[in-house]
Amino acid sequence: RGVKLEINEKADPVIVTSNPFLLITLIWFFLDFAMSVAGKKKTVYLNAEKKQDKAVITFSNLEGLAGIQTDKFPGEREQKFLTALSAKATTEVAAEKINILF
Repeated sequence: RGVKLEINEKADPVIVTSNPFLLITLIWFFLDFAMSVAGKKKTVYLNAEKKQDKAVITFSNLEGLAGIQTDKFPGEREQKFLTALSAKATTEVAAEKINILF
């Protein structure tokens, strides 16, 4: 797809106690979607950080979010993983980002 992934390497490590297989699979589903809405810049930014009492994984620079129906993603498949991991997803169209909160 020619999409570049930029990771915030300066961020402090975030520890999530979880099922590793489910977590990695969920992150892949979100990354795959993020690459499909990366837009003309063809760069997705990935960040993990601690916010208040939550771990947050953010996919940003998603120019194409404005052109999709936000109720289509996360879909049923992703919702099953979110539920299994006691996580929640939020979409911020104006900020061009999607967050996974644990």
